Amino acid sequence: SVSQVVDGVNVSAFYLPGHEAIANTYLKAAVETVSWMKRTLIPYPYRNLHIAEINAAGTSTVGQEYPNLILMSDEMASGYGGLDSNGGVLAIHEVAHQFYYGIVGNDQLYEPWLDEAIVTWLSYHLLRASGLPSFSWIWQARVVNPLPPSQTVNTSIYDYAGDNPYFSVVYRRGALFLEELYQAMGEEAFFTALKRYSTALSGRIATPYALLDTMQAHTEVNLNPIIRRYFSYPRYQASEPLRVSAKYPRQEWSGPVKVALESNAPLREVQVFVDDSFYMLA
Repeated sequence: SVSQVVDGVNVSAFYLPGHEAIANTYLKAAVETVSWMKRTLIPYPYRNLHIAEINAAGTSTVGQEYPNLILMSDEMASGYGGLDSNGGVLAIHEVAHQFYYGIVGNDQLYEPWLDEAIVTWLSYHLLRASGLPSFSWIWQARVVNPLPPSQTVNTSIYDYAGDNPYFSVVYRRGALFLEELYQAMGEEAFFTALKRYSTALSGRIATPYALLDTMQAHTEVNLNPIIRRYFSYPRYQASEPLRVSAKYPRQEWSGPVKVALESNAPLREVQVFVDDSFYMLA
């Protein structure tokens, strides 16, 4: 195995005989991802992260994430290289799952885009954030070019007869949606919103509304036209976005507390989460 400690996390990559080169790629990708996530969004909360190469003949470029453990097919061994190699991008993807599904949970069966689209987009954005000139053509070749003309992203795993259409819509088209948000909102607002979402939903099961409403709350740009091109959620079909504000006591609370809500549209159901900061889904 090869290993490295980053931000207090012991990252180890275990490999089969003769495959040390790809293990070093996995290690580099994991170290870079854990470090970048801590600086930008949320820290990895555990002491160890293990990546293990397994014999999986015929599975091609396959990785599988579990909390603290990532399994990578030995058929990836020929794809060693830098962060922008096939092995590097796949390893970033699986490490990003430690945060989105692992720390910020979601319904992986009926709303799989909420983790798969995020980690797909992050896999490529990290190449851009690292200053790699290969980002543009890799994004075009692997995300933009294989897309179908138009399909709704908020679909379940049961809506697909095979892997390829599922990957095209949920992973790639979902990532393209996030790139449009990133470009429309600007980097600072986008990551401020994503950090707020990640912090507030850490250790919880997130909903699509949690992500989309948080994004809208951090920008003056009307995101509904972008959202409705990709999703069929009724809330975002309106010409103007739902805007909700809350008034509540700022001092330390004890006993019942009154929260007053103001909205530009009628509200039928409201969920309120209170921690060290206020977070709302309406």
